[in-house]
Amino acid sequence: MQVPAEVSATAGEAAVLPCTFTHPHRHYDGPLTAIWRAGEPFAGPQVFRCAAARGSELCQTALSLHGRFRLLGNPRRNDLSLRIERLALADDGRYFCRVEFAGDVHDRYESRQGVRLRVTAGPSDIKPGVWKELQITCLQGPSEWARVGPKGSYIYTELERGSSAYTLSHGDPTKDTCA
Repeated sequence: MQVPAEVSATAGEAAVLPCTFTHPHRHYDGPLTAIWRAGEPFAGPQVFRCAAARGSELCQTALSLHGRFRLLGNPRRNDLSLRIERLALADDGRYFCRVEFAGDVHDRYESRQGVRLRVTAGPSDIKPGVWKELQITCLQGPSEWARVGPKGSYIYTELERGSSAYTLSHGDPTKDTCA
């Protein structure tokens, strides 16, 4: 299994996780299943699965988590590349491709290291003057939060000491930080 070490993408956009493979069979025309897992190889939860019948080029999707995962590659041509639509920060993590041959050949191949998907925050969809509620977590003792406001001004609000999570009613996750 050949996968890149890492793919970077922005939340809200799409990412392609490349995966190609080789196998000892000159040409395999039997039934096969293509699988993508998240988190860990072999036992991680499946986020995508499709199956191709004997002789078919079409890999019929059986599972696409939240309808956002789509096979770009063709397993018959040793390509399991996957496209993930509408990325969320929660999609950040490691993904593993796998192919299973059925019928006379019962081989299974899975990437052991996987590909690391690094999802970064995209531009804020918050318009100037429109603030949303936000929970901010300050792990080691900060007592206030700061926001760069219009024209570079700062707004400070004192927070309760000893608490680790704070709910701010006028927050912007792209600009608010622990201070």
